[in-house]
Amino acid sequence: MGIIGTAFVGTNQVFGAIPFLPSDITGIQEWWNSSNGISLAGSNVNTWTGQINSTILTTNSAGNGLLYNATDSDVNNKPSLENDGSTYASLRNTTVLSDFTPTQNRSQFYIFRPNTGNVGYSMIGGQTSTGAAASEMSANISAPGADDTLGCYWFSGGSKPSSTSTLNKTYCLIVTYSNVGTAEYYIIDEDGTTSTSSVTGLAANDLNPFTLEIGGYNNGLLYNGLITEFGFVNGIMSASDIADLQQYTLNTYV
Repeated sequence: MGIIGTAFVGTNQVFGAIPFLPSDITGIQEWWNSSNGISLAGSNVNTWTGQINSTILTTNSAGNGLLYNATDSDVNNKPSLENDGSTYASLRNTTVLSDFTPTQNRSQFYIFRPNTGNVGYSMIGGQTSTGAAASEMSANISAPGADDTLGCYWFSGGSKPSSTSTLNKTYCLIVTYSNVGTAEYYIIDEDGTTSTSSVTGLAANDLNPFTLEIGGYNNGLLYNGLITEFGFVNGIMSASDIADLQQYTLNTYV
């Protein structure tokens, strides 16, 4: 078992602007990147370590890790983590969101590529210590039925911003949540098409402790697709950070 990817500062001088990375986002709490911090058990991911605070995600209780693709042509030959939707496979951590409270402004982002077929349903999920769905921090990425559309469901009340995005494309989804109960969704696809929408009236849940799962959630509705990056941010992401992350997605994975 080895660690894939390292972080270092090169010795060669670089001219021009320093490229944006998600680690540059103001208030970034944690960021997982498929190019770094991954250990394998065979061809599956055993652990995935965050690049900000070294938060470690491990194989779920069923012992099923996500498939690791070292070079994936669907995401510009970058690495990816994959679930084919047939097995409860995920990575999890029980305390990653312990710093978040129901009254705190916060954001989350995902870079992923959903497939057609029995499509996802839950790409990311979580529960509080009482077993309640973690409304405020989990976007349920889904495409119910065979309509080949991308829906972003907020757990609280099952709210869904309107979307007609086609599957088998790479997306960057950004969700900001304000302490007044409003979620803003920002989506860009690999063609550069953007959409925004919002949901209001979200209820607060106790998020401490919080069980996070990425790649699948054990609710019988399993994600089918690729994941390359995701992260959590303390505070509402700024317009410039949102634009930079969207451009970063296009530059890196398209």
